[in-house]
Amino acid sequence: MCQGLPFEDEIAAESERLALKYNPVWSGAGETMHPIVIPDVYQERFELVYHEEYPLKVHFTRESWHGRMKTCRGIGASLAETEIAAWEQCSGRSLWILAGCPFSKNVILFKGGVLWMNG
Repeated sequence: MCQGLPFEDEIAAESERLALKYNPVWSGAGETMHPIVIPDVYQERFELVYHEEYPLKVHFTRESWHGRMKTCRGIGASLAETEIAAWEQCSGRSLWILAGCPFSKNVILFKGGVLWMNG
């Protein structure tokens, strides 16, 4: 169990629900643990030697989780300032109710993207 994906964790699920409330077309919703595909274009100049995806436990406070969500592409990178402010009010209330302080979440990391340049 990854405990950082929306279908496995109450805080992640609520965070995703709120992100979708303010940005219904957010493409990051519904993420699962899966192999990261390296685009074929890299094979023209590089040889993939090794890569893997794995969960890494990261410790969060309410504030640091809120900041992580605010900087995701579904919120900070795509919403207007007024929409971000509205999201912040809802998100802050939800985290205060749901999250103990501090808490831990596993986040999915891409490891190793070891690429060697051909030629």
